[in-house]
Amino acid sequence: MIRRLWSYDWLQRPQEELHSLCTAIEAAKVELAERLEAGAARKRAVDVEIVTVDRGDVVEIGLADKAEDGLADRLYVEASPTADFRYELHDAPVGLLAELVAQVVATEGPVHLEEVTIRIRSAWGLQRAGNRIQSAIERAADVAAGSGRVSWSLGRFLKVPGTGAKVRDRRDVQSTTLRKPEMLPPDELKEAVRHVVSTNFGATEDEVVLTVSRLLGFKATSAQLRDVILAQVKTLLDASELSRSGDLLVATSKAAPAPVS
Repeated sequence: MIRRLWSYDWLQRPQEELHSLCTAIEAAKVELAERLEAGAARKRAVDVEIVTVDRGDVVEIGLADKAEDGLADRLYVEASPTADFRYELHDAPVGLLAELVAQVVATEGPVHLEEVTIRIRSAWGLQRAGNRIQSAIERAADVAAGSGRVSWSLGRFLKVPGTGAKVRDRRDVQSTTLRKPEMLPPDELKEAVRHVVSTNFGATEDEVVLTVSRLLGFKATSAQLRDVILAQVKTLLDASELSRSGDLLVATSKAAPAPVS
């Protein structure tokens, strides 16, 4: 906005000119607010992300609405345990380390032992974990499991006993290893597959792979990610929680409800 103010008018009628100037400023502020709101509405209307699916011989690319999956309240939360600097990490009492393991698992379970190790060595400000640290934390994990605070799941994953897996969006995680397909907990993958199949009253394998990838916060679906998702689809088929109806995967009567939130 440009508002011209003549010096002659200002000298002759200062109060009137000041009032006119203030009125113009307020009108301009209202107009600006309306323009910003209209711009935000247009931005919301086209809030999309690029999604790619690697099928080996061809890569499919498309646009998807970022807001439609409603995952803002289900972002992955990383634990921040507190170090006890009276000890070097590899020399810390096993009971103390077991408590830290339990804290990390309470926040992130199911979670791979490697991620638990990363959280604990990061608390000590260490960039890597040598063999002594890895052995100490694995021993602490066994102690925590023996006390019932945590339990071992498939592979080297840890979880809180008696709790189900929650499907979490990893788009904003700090730990890059959380986005490695091999670090995705099988229990969480199965929960995501159940959710996709049950809420859509059936889905093809490609639809399951793409939607599960997005639920987990991946914009691109690599061949490796596809393989780990389909491995859990096979597990659910073998357990008769899913069955095939033509090209569709459908939930059976044995399948438990699969809420994501």
